[in-house]
Amino acid sequence: MTQLSPDELSGYVKSLLNHSQDLVEVLKAQRIQIGLDEMVIRCFQQQIYQKEQRTKRQGSLTTFATIATEPVFIEVVKEIEKAAKAKKAKKEAGQEASARRKHSARKGKSVNKAPEEMSVQAPHTCQGVVHRNYCEDSDSDYVP
Repeated sequence: MTQLSPDELSGYVKSLLNHSQDLVEVLKAQRIQIGLDEMVIRCFQQQIYQKEQRTKRQGSLTTFATIATEPVFIEVVKEIEKAAKAKKAKKEAGQEASARRKHSARKGKSVNKAPEEMSVQAPHTCQGVVHRNYCEDSDSDYVP
């Protein structure tokens, strides 16, 4: 290796230091760019996640709408509504009969129930079928 003069050696060291400073600046810029890239990636991942959630919610709503329009579901709802109406009618008939009995009792008359009050029954519901089947299949006494 050739020997360098002190001025040449000093110039060489200065050029190495400048080159080193340039590399440090490049690394800083790359770190900043990597940080920005990570932020962009997280933003896209969040957008994708939100779209997936909206799609899932929309799918759930579609499923609920499908279930609510199924003929079996509609039939069950109708049976429940009929049972509720029959129960309400039975209750009202009982209240009317009770009011008639009270009114007649004040006058001293004995009143028998009207035929429609005696035989009001709720329509056949799924719960009634389950109860009947349970009672028919069971050896024990079931009291609701």
